[in-house]
Amino acid sequence: MPRRFLACLCLSALTIFPLAAQDDPGAPVPPPDYKPKEVIELWPGKPPGETGDVGPEIMLVERRRPFYQITNVTTPTVSVFPPDPAKATGAGVMVFPGGGLVRLAIEHEGYEIAEWLNSQGVAAFLVKYRVPPRGDNPRERWKAGVQDAQRAIRIVRSRAKEFGVDPEGLGAIGFSAGAEIGTWLSLLGEEEGQYPPIDAVDDHPTRPAFMMNIYPGGLAFGFRGQEPAVRQDILERINAQTPPMFFAHAFPDASFNSILMLAEMRKRNAPAELHVFQDGAHGFGVRKGGLPLTAWPRLATAWMRSLGFLDARYVRSYASELSEALRGKAAKLPLLTEVENKASMADAYASQKRVIARVYADERIVGYKGAASSAAAQKAMKINGPLYCALFAPAVHKAAETKGLALDPNGVVETELAYVMGVDIPTRIEDAGEAQTATQHVIPAIELPWDLAKRTSRAPSAVDMVAANCGGETRIVLGAEHHPDKVDLAKLPIRLARDGREVSETTSAATKGGQWQNLMTLINQVIDNGGVIHEGDIILSGAIGPVGAAQEGTYVADYGALGKVEFELR
Repeated sequence: MPRRFLACLCLSALTIFPLAAQDDPGAPVPPPDYKPKEVIELWPGKPPGETGDVGPEIMLVERRRPFYQITNVTTPTVSVFPPDPAKATGAGVMVFPGGGLVRLAIEHEGYEIAEWLNSQGVAAFLVKYRVPPRGDNPRERWKAGVQDAQRAIRIVRSRAKEFGVDPEGLGAIGFSAGAEIGTWLSLLGEEEGQYPPIDAVDDHPTRPAFMMNIYPGGLAFGFRGQEPAVRQDILERINAQTPPMFFAHAFPDASFNSILMLAEMRKRNAPAELHVFQDGAHGFGVRKGGLPLTAWPRLATAWMRSLGFLDARYVRSYASELSEALRGKAAKLPLLTEVENKASMADAYASQKRVIARVYADERIVGYKGAASSAAAQKAMKINGPLYCALFAPAVHKAAETKGLALDPNGVVETELAYVMGVDIPTRIEDAGEAQTATQHVIPAIELPWDLAKRTSRAPSAVDMVAANCGGETRIVLGAEHHPDKVDLAKLPIRLARDGREVSETTSAATKGGQWQNLMTLINQVIDNGGVIHEGDIILSGAIGPVGAAQEGTYVADYGALGKVEFELR
């Protein structure tokens, strides 16, 4: 029998009638079954506002639960649980157990959570924050806990390299009242530190990169018969810069905390995901059962992965290195396969997302550009289908409104087709005909991308192309719009001339599988990698026919029935 239950039974034998929770004489706090590598005291001296008059730290005995809880925490700590090095992703999560801010359910919302996170390759940092509340202000019952939370995340970030975690990707998870603590941690700006700085540790930021709220409490209330609403002091801090949040709640529980919080985040364009399960109760943690709500850890893991928080360490490292090179306009760019020669295409698309978020966060994505769409290109790159990279708003030029474009010495000229989507597409499509019916317009297009090989140490592989977002920057020149059902794209002639001299001649059949099949593949690749095609998005086919170095002059691309595209490079 576990020691915590032996302690409980021995003490219970001394009394006939159960005691009230506040009068519970308690028992010694048992050592955790899942042992941390290190336990760090948060404060070098007395914590801010600490009185130390709440009594010794104890395990509650007479508050009947299938898990143990502790209270009278006066020495807050953060316990470090690193994952198996073979599984480690470089991700880390701060863990805040619940307990109504008067106790901590540290067993099933602390140690068991750390064990689950470790199984996913995530380092866990369990925060034993002070309970019960300090001070007399009922509106700031959370303050001591948030002080401890802010100090804890700063400590972890200050030692991130030692712990093997990405300080920028450090997230948090909270349960019940612990979710309230984590929400405050997420919402308070860096200028809203809840204690005076003590040392260099306090130079580190306090907001987590993401927050998982599991059956949160304290976020919404209804007073004097009013409908429940998100607390005003929380509401006024939600904005588009709020970290992404994940919510899981049982409907019969106080699920309005999660539901109303998500609704307010949606109004303010703050990213969030909500799962409300029809059956269940409060406090389910990660323990197994027959209800659907026990699926929340799998859903939370998928959510973290979709946002890139579970990316491999080499993906994080490469994306950071490439981002710095792009921002600094370095002459040479690194390649993902130089960092990890076994990097997969999934790693490449994960890197692409990270680079976009770091370097192009202020630029609106307006679609995707295909690459390696011909059979010859796919054979050379040893792939079975086209690749795609993100396309940003500043890249798009209409030929009729464009007098001239600056010549890029590293650029090339590609004849392509552009497809404007007529509908949002969140799932895979099943055949090429559906790609055609989803298209609003077909447009003859010229793309002027970088030749990535000129900026790298060797010819990039398909993985390298994708990881670098095909070099990051491109420009496209668009001709006139055409209805997709009124053009025959099977063997559309395409001729390119510069200053009256022919540069290349091909047909749309040069694209492997045909245009609609190629478009379907590109759409499905975006979907498979966690994207959504939006109405109005532009998808470029990829180069059709020969690719030539960009040169100064006036270009005319003749697409037969689709008309001509004229532009000048100078």
